[in-house]
Amino acid sequence: VRIERIDASLPDSDQHYGLFRSPKQAQAQLTRLADNFFLCYKLIGLEKSTQSKQACFRTQLKKCFGACCGSEAPETYNERLSTALKRYQVMQWPWPDAILIKETSIEDEDFCRYHLVNQWRYLGQISTLQDLEENGYRYAEKNTLNDQDVIKPSDTNRQELSDKLFDLDIYFILVRFLLKPSSKNIQGIKVFP
Repeated sequence: VRIERIDASLPDSDQHYGLFRSPKQAQAQLTRLADNFFLCYKLIGLEKSTQSKQACFRTQLKKCFGACCGSEAPETYNERLSTALKRYQVMQWPWPDAILIKETSIEDEDFCRYHLVNQWRYLGQISTLQDLEENGYRYAEKNTLNDQDVIKPSDTNRQELSDKLFDLDIYFILVRFLLKPSSKNIQGIKVFP
């Protein structure tokens, strides 16, 4: 395990975990996970050691089961590490391209907004087909925004994703609402791939 910095792009591998605001925050969470799951500080990069098979200090305190010195099987340790990290796994974008999110309100039946999102990046609010085309997308068939419309990338004027920076807060909000069907229903959210 190591802490890496990502700038404007989200990792594209399902082997990435975390997404924290700073290396210090990531290190603090790793420390909590190590304490809760009896993980080795040395193996998760929190303690430095020059000798590879030397037991870490936490082994003496019975807070590490000895994966660092060969007392614990690597498979057992790795399984425990995977369990500890599971809820921090970076979610991969589940759609082949951009989506439109239709947002409605239970309290105001006239309220309706469309939001264009791709690769966890918010590209903007869409009100008209022209807004959609200015962002480099077009509808396949219909002339109005409704449930039967299909969004497709156009060949011209496609806005590059690199122009839009990845925002951690937007990522957390989108994961919470888009990947949980119950949240989508409660919030009046519909997704158009």
